[in-house]
Amino acid sequence: MDKKLDKLRQVWDSLGSQDPMWGILSDPGKKGNRWDPDAFFLSGQDEVGKVINVVETFFPGVPRRCALDFGCGIGRLSRPLSGYFDRVVGVDIAESMINKARQLNQDLPGCEFVLHQHDDLDFVPAGSVDFIYSNIVLQHIERPYSDRYLEEFVRILSDQGVAVFQAPYERRGGIFSASTLVPAPLLEGYRTIRYGRKRVQMHAIPTSDVDSIICQVGGRIARVEESDAAGPGWKSKRYFVVRQGVEAPTDTHRPGKPQA
Repeated sequence: MDKKLDKLRQVWDSLGSQDPMWGILSDPGKKGNRWDPDAFFLSGQDEVGKVINVVETFFPGVPRRCALDFGCGIGRLSRPLSGYFDRVVGVDIAESMINKARQLNQDLPGCEFVLHQHDDLDFVPAGSVDFIYSNIVLQHIERPYSDRYLEEFVRILSDQGVAVFQAPYERRGGIFSASTLVPAPLLEGYRTIRYGRKRVQMHAIPTSDVDSIICQVGGRIARVEESDAAGPGWKSKRYFVVRQGVEAPTDTHRPGKPQA
């Protein structure tokens, strides 16, 4: 594992050991292990239910054999996904998160949790996953690693499958936010002093770059929705990706096209 990916691992391993639920859903009032576990997992059930409703409406032919929860944490989304798919694989870079996920989801034989600390998904066979879901995960992964994971989503997606993932595309306030006026080394030094070395970082991927990455490896963005998942400081989108050649839904939203 290279230095930058290892730094990412350390951050999430630390959060998984100390305050995993707050690390995953960073509600200011829940810091310090104040999340009620039932409420935490209920939020995942609600989120997955809404996403599946969209998929059933616009991509009704998606098989229900296997789903992948990328950046699964302790299984907040893997658990409800198991109610829709025969098999759910949760994958995460943090051993502490995976251990907790296995502990909390022992009652679900259809769920498995995999520790994977590489910039690929090479343990997953090509074309073997019918549904990929990732929310509030790619935003914490620096490029080019996030680019590589997007490529892998297309590689492992089945012919009738769909990948659904969220990613920020810019800070709110546009390109002239305060952070763009400060040289990167100085800004990074300030953030390290204020927040510590093991802090969660945010990274954006321009929508045009997402489109280019996906298309180059044989995928196609079939639907795009605005998302507030990245928080008030960022503009974010949710992408629905299929393999090239798959028929598009009837009201496809291409990148940059205004939605009704």
